[in-house]
Amino acid sequence: MSSEPDVVLELRQVSKQYPAADRSVLQELDLKICVGEFVAIVGPSGSGKSTLMNILGLLDSPTSGEMWLQGQQLAQLTETGRNQFRRDTLGFVLQSANMIEDESCLRNVALAPQIQGCRPEDRWRRAHAALEQVGLAGYRNQRARTLSGGQKQRVAIARALSSGPQVLLADEPTGNLDADSANRVMTTLREATRNGVAVVLVTHDNERAALADRVLRLENGRLCDISAQVGGSSNTQATAEILPGVNAKESGAAEAQITVPNDATFSRARVEEQVRRRRAFADLFYDALSSASLAPLRTVLLLLAFAVSVGGLIAARGIASTAEVQVAAQFAQAGNDRVQISYETGQLSDAEFKRLDEFQQRLSELDEVKQVAAYIAVKQAKVERVGVTSTGSIRVIAATPNLLDLYDASTQPAHLSHSFALSNNGALVSADLLRELNLPTTAASGPISPGYEIRISGRSVPVIGTFADTSIADGMSRTIVVPLEFLTGAEPSAATILAATTVGFPSMVGDASGVAMNPANPGMFTVQASGALESLQSRVGDDLAGLAAGVSVVLFLLLVVAGGAIMAVAVNARRSEIALRRILGASRRNIAALFIVDGALTGAAGGALGVGLGVAALKIIATSEGWVAVSDPQVLPLALVVGVIAGMVSAAIPAVWAAVQPPAIALRG
Repeated sequence: MSSEPDVVLELRQVSKQYPAADRSVLQELDLKICVGEFVAIVGPSGSGKSTLMNILGLLDSPTSGEMWLQGQQLAQLTETGRNQFRRDTLGFVLQSANMIEDESCLRNVALAPQIQGCRPEDRWRRAHAALEQVGLAGYRNQRARTLSGGQKQRVAIARALSSGPQVLLADEPTGNLDADSANRVMTTLREATRNGVAVVLVTHDNERAALADRVLRLENGRLCDISAQVGGSSNTQATAEILPGVNAKESGAAEAQITVPNDATFSRARVEEQVRRRRAFADLFYDALSSASLAPLRTVLLLLAFAVSVGGLIAARGIASTAEVQVAAQFAQAGNDRVQISYETGQLSDAEFKRLDEFQQRLSELDEVKQVAAYIAVKQAKVERVGVTSTGSIRVIAATPNLLDLYDASTQPAHLSHSFALSNNGALVSADLLRELNLPTTAASGPISPGYEIRISGRSVPVIGTFADTSIADGMSRTIVVPLEFLTGAEPSAATILAATTVGFPSMVGDASGVAMNPANPGMFTVQASGALESLQSRVGDDLAGLAAGVSVVLFLLLVVAGGAIMAVAVNARRSEIALRRILGASRRNIAALFIVDGALTGAAGGALGVGLGVAALKIIATSEGWVAVSDPQVLPLALVVGVIAGMVSAAIPAVWAAVQPPAIALRG
């Protein structure tokens, strides 16, 4: 770099040509900017002034040539290095001021030192000092949208100065202002040079340019010095004469009290990069919360989208759990606590009946077995009644006295116990056979009038009562029950032992039953636990869980799409702010993280709100079905996790899009 000690920024043979252009926009430019110098660049529209400013501001790279800043060639910098140079060395004042309109002036000015990673107390001190320097200390708490154009530009200058820059780049800062406001802005820029800040001004206005120390004209891609033609001067008194009625005192400059760019205090406030990153992470949360509060409609829409979707997820999960409990209860009532054991008997005799009794006794001694009963099917039983011919098959079983106790069946007459009925050599007829067998009753399924008999395989049996269908007695319909003694002397048949177990243990009991009843020949038994029902219950539960999962996935995707659309609108609305942050030195990663954190916080809040909606919906649906609602105690953390993940996913694409936007292009958009 040049050996001149006061040169802060230098271009050497810099050219810029865009791919579709016929010629270079900038052609072999040489430019030196000295410490505290005020340089104005003028030229017609399309001459390349904005391109030159973008190169000086490290927002674009030259096609050829070199750019030096403080002895370092900037062309060799990585993107991270360029961000750091913009953040710590350059200040920007743009034509549109680029305020965050709903933030206070103080917050707008503090954005630059915040991106630098300054401690909160230092950034606010800098912001206060910079606002005082531009004469707007009394407006520190006023929202930017309430300011005039000239005031906004002075706030923009304060923001540029608050970062302690060595070079301040001002691109048409007076282009949209009236004469008085423009004069105040120019005076403020001149005051900045007194503290050693080099100011580079791009303007169409030769009168404003004349206030600079040097005036350069850019035309046909080349720079030429026209200071003598426009009267450029470094004399501060000349500035006061050209801008009548505006002086340092009126502009708010307080030379003795203001510490600006190169103050040692500012340098000490710059912390190490690792500490800066931790502080930047905390700032992301502050900025996300601030953004949410400044855009209430967007925030409400996002919260509703997240709350409804997360509430749907919670309700779907709860409904599946509630339905699964109800299904389990129904299966329990349908025999989910039963074991059925069958074996082939020998000739039916007292000895065979005694062996059956021993099997029952041994089985009842197993843990988790609550009750045991048995029956033997009567083969080829023919049921007759005088004057009646049955048109359908009727099942006849000879049972132990407690069979109907196990089925929890009810008998008529009511005072007739099951054991008494079966031990009196009488028959109990299922209620659905009464009409078919022409057996009169005093009620629909009430007691049978005495004196009636039926014939079973030629043997007369008195009918002493009836039993009603039970909730588990699918196999007991169209059935006649007689005592075991009825089969004495009959041919061998199949005996069935039934065991009622503790709910959930039929398979375990079934596995142990063979060895328990006949250790010498456990294989003689055929065991059928309610495992099939358990398997069916499991499949139904899995189906319900799968259905809930499918609904949850659909709701999650809808949430991501809806949230992403709203976030995309929000990102587009904040393009100017995004470009400003990038110009001030924020990295692409920082911009993406800003929106992802915004989405995560919104998702968490929406998830918490969705818990209330989901639980309320679950209770309403369960009550309408007569169920008891079953909710997961971990539903709140689940909702928060789902909300955060959905928020981050929905924000991901808009966040990446925001991060990759070139700041110079975004400002024009």
